Amino acid sequence: MDSLVMSLREDANASNECLPFTGKRHLESGVFSGVYSAKRRRTSLASVDLSRELLPQTLTEQWTESSADRFIPARPKFSSPFNTTPRTNRLAKRWGLADERILNFSDTPSSIPTLKMHSLLRKSASELFNPPIPTPATSVTAHLARRRHAGLVLDLPNITADPLAYPLSWSANNYIAVAFGITVYYQNMDTRKTARLWTLYNNYRDSVQVLQWAGSARASLLALGSTSGKVSLCDAGAPQQTITWPLDSLGSACAIDWLDHYFAIGRETGKISLFDCRVKDGVKSVAGHKGEVHGVRWSHDGKYLASGDQYGAVYIWDARADKFLVGGGEKGRKMKHYGPVKALAWCPWKPDLLATGSIYPEGIIRIWNATSSFSPPTPIHTIALNTSVTSLHWSSHCKELLSTHGSTWSLSSNAVTPTGRLTNVPSPLANSITVHAYPSCKRLMSVQAHHGVVSHSCLSPDGTGVFTVSAGDESMKMWKIWGKRENLGKRESVFDRYAIR
Repeated sequence: MDSLVMSLREDANASNECLPFTGKRHLESGVFSGVYSAKRRRTSLASVDLSRELLPQTLTEQWTESSADRFIPARPKFSSPFNTTPRTNRLAKRWGLADERILNFSDTPSSIPTLKMHSLLRKSASELFNPPIPTPATSVTAHLARRRHAGLVLDLPNITADPLAYPLSWSANNYIAVAFGITVYYQNMDTRKTARLWTLYNNYRDSVQVLQWAGSARASLLALGSTSGKVSLCDAGAPQQTITWPLDSLGSACAIDWLDHYFAIGRETGKISLFDCRVKDGVKSVAGHKGEVHGVRWSHDGKYLASGDQYGAVYIWDARADKFLVGGGEKGRKMKHYGPVKALAWCPWKPDLLATGSIYPEGIIRIWNATSSFSPPTPIHTIALNTSVTSLHWSSHCKELLSTHGSTWSLSSNAVTPTGRLTNVPSPLANSITVHAYPSCKRLMSVQAHHGVVSHSCLSPDGTGVFTVSAGDESMKMWKIWGKRENLGKRESVFDRYAIR
């Protein structure tokens, strides 16, 4: 027996010598403490890495590489997507909703997904619930922008070719007056009856340069100015009653406009003559311009008179000043263009807003505030067109500004001729009617009105139509520009029904 025990101990010691050293001391509580094979297998399995066999490949890669950003966290690939069920996932793919609205961050830019038919259907369906903003019935986009042609065309043989003349005027009684050399005709637009109103005698070299109907209070009066400086007043109701003021040394009449019983005429010498239709004497003048006055315009409230001259200077005169109407004149506020200024227009719904336009070589529309405290005044808006601006009109029904144009030029160096003048270039603004939105100054539409320069235009009595004239095709055209604003009347208030005692 003793020999058997000794042999077993020797075999155990021999087996322990073959085991690796684990750093732990084996307990010898019994005879079989060092020969238990199962414990050895567990110890050997502890040194084997089973993570690659038991865990998914995606999980190990997710934890080793991160594509997270500072602001956009990375969505784990093994997490549950938004479309959790197979049915919702299948429907999302069919309607193009899968992975379109999930914000992911990646180092490389993702490619734009191709539009599918279902995506297009979804977008078209969303447009049904978000209809576009309707076009206002008063805007030009609802009238001229759709038809783009004149409503009436009349021939004007031998019309003046001067683009700075005022040969056309539209009265509050719906009369159109046109000057042909020394003769003035007018037509009743309601009955289409035409009659000769006035003829300039005693000077075969003279011609009518400017004409303008009076306001609604005296709508039958027509003021005339000739190239010799003669000023006359005609009455369409009584053509034989004509008033003519004697010639003076102020030069030819170049611009004209009415205010109540006064009318102002810009002169070649740079002065502005003021006439009172009620008296034959007492002509007054305002001095300030150094060049020929091409445009004069009274504000709608009668507080200011704007004038523009050959050198681009624009003056705003305060009609309430004591020295303005008694002679001598008082200098107004000066504003500057870099081209001759003929086009002037006061805003009807904001009386202190003035629009001015210049011709070659500038071609710019500027909008000013007459009550601005800046000295010198700075324009509120500037619209660069590189096109001659011959006339301007504000709409009384919507916030839009109309301009008529002549030739267009280029500012590039290769467009300069050997004489130093800029050459004309094709442009949609040339010889056109253009309407701008306010205050964005966005161009709403532009229509070519004539084959030549649109030298002048006048607004209809209701403020919806415009007559244009051009010597290039010897015609005048009537255009429907705006629509009338609906008169909703006075809004009824609770104070209109009940009285407070």
